[in-house]
Amino acid sequence: MHCVRTRGYRHQLKRSTSLLVSCFLITSVAACARSQESSQEYVEGIRIEVAEHISHVRALIQRLASATPGFAGNSERYAIIRALALYRSVEASDALVELLTFQMCEAGVGERYPLELHPAADAIAQIGLPAYHAIFRRLGHDATNDELKLIAYVLSWHDGRLEKETGQFVLQRHRSQSHAASELCQNLDKIAEIIGSVDFGKMSDWPGHKSLSGKLPDSVPSELIK
Repeated sequence: MHCVRTRGYRHQLKRSTSLLVSCFLITSVAACARSQESSQEYVEGIRIEVAEHISHVRALIQRLASATPGFAGNSERYAIIRALALYRSVEASDALVELLTFQMCEAGVGERYPLELHPAADAIAQIGLPAYHAIFRRLGHDATNDELKLIAYVLSWHDGRLEKETGQFVLQRHRSQSHAASELCQNLDKIAEIIGSVDFGKMSDWPGHKSLSGKLPDSVPSELIK
């Protein structure tokens, strides 16, 4: 009698265990399906956000090209350039290089820095290395002294600071890959001379600052300048 009860108990335990395992497997499969569906929704959400971001950046670039002359147009142009800098938009590099000398006489609040009056040049410096291709394409053609000086400052910008060594390294590396008699190589040599002669810590050497009224200080203490 005792053996019968034991066998019955074991049979019931085995049956209960099988049911528990089945329930666990069903639950796990359902959980995996929900997790996979959630992951797909997340990836799709990211894809939509990226597409919207690209569309927005392209709209800003088109608007930048069509901004009207005058104070209102310049204000709009300035705001768009700042937005593209915030986005670190590599796609906008060529458009920003075309506006390299665009100047707004509005110094930012806070620490003074050499590119504060030239938002497009500042934006290129913020984008960094990926934007240099647009700079070198521009240097393949005739460039003004103002453009060359701005580019000298942009190429010397590294990790939030101005460093002559950085600008010289970038120029040497690109010059070694250029034809000696090309317009590009000649412009690179001019920029190298500018980097070697300017004082990054002297406001009167900063691009565009000579046009400001009033006496500029001989030097500006700044953590942004090495």
